[in-house]
Amino acid sequence: MKKSYLYLLLTACFLIFILISRSYTAQWTKETHFSTPLEALMNVNGPSLKVLEIIDERIYEGDNYGYIFFYTQLNEPKDYYVVSEFKKETNGWKFVSMFGGGPVEKHEKSYYFYSGGYEDGKQFGLANPEVSYVRRGNREAEIVPLQNNLKIWFIYKPSLEDLEYNLEFYDDKGELIER
Repeated sequence: MKKSYLYLLLTACFLIFILISRSYTAQWTKETHFSTPLEALMNVNGPSLKVLEIIDERIYEGDNYGYIFFYTQLNEPKDYYVVSEFKKETNGWKFVSMFGGGPVEKHEKSYYFYSGGYEDGKQFGLANPEVSYVRRGNREAEIVPLQNNLKIWFIYKPSLEDLEYNLEFYDDKGELIER
């Protein structure tokens, strides 16, 4: 008789454990996956940079990746831009990472600042007002306009072949800007 009570008690404990773990898993999944990348950004847990203003959002549906560019504050409002990355999974969009892009100010060679590569799946940097477009080999970067006519240039999924070429910055007349 004692064995049957012990067996019944262990079975009940096991069932309760299963129910609690399923409930916790469902709650965790619900809290980490969202219907849009923007919703995922606004629900980032842990240390992150405060979103002052969304600059732009780029979605690459075929690859299930999305990027949100936004302003944050280091010293003054909107003095720094950030790129955040999201992945679309079966149950929604999930925050992947956040990259500090850099200060939003004109520099003598600000168009030279960049980050990322083949392994990262993206490459981006800041361009001065005189830069109209950016190329790397046969790839033309996407341009995201910022305040004061500054621009973020962004290359999604550069290939190894793309990375064999130097970044080239062109003015609105199509002339190469010397660095």
